Amino acid sequence: MRLYYDPDCGICTQAGHWLAQQEVGADILPAWSDEEFSSKVDPQRFSRAIPLVTDDGHTVYGVVAVGLVLKTSQHRSLRVLGRCLLSSMGRLPAEKVYALIAENRWRLPGSTCSLPRRS
Repeated sequence: MRLYYDPDCGICTQAGHWLAQQEVGADILPAWSDEEFSSKVDPQRFSRAIPLVTDDGHTVYGVVAVGLVLKTSQHRSLRVLGRCLLSSMGRLPAEKVYALIAENRWRLPGSTCSLPRRS
């Protein structure tokens, strides 16, 4: 599995680096780093949500991507969090929080995000 983050966004980069240190079963890579990114990731969706290309070639985004990666962690607490994000009760609130952060990430402290802001 490969999770791609936006290297032009400070928050995305920090989150990607943190996640890479959590002993997860996925490669955490800056976007545009290889051919797979350009062939498997929808740029419009990427502007709103982090993509994960699974081992079988499917691409999922946002909360589902993060949840699937967290489920592979060597840390029990992160595996539990991943399962919660993917559960029917946890996914909806997580998606609302994710969307709120994604829509306003350029406003958050430490952000250097250069993705277009939607109006």
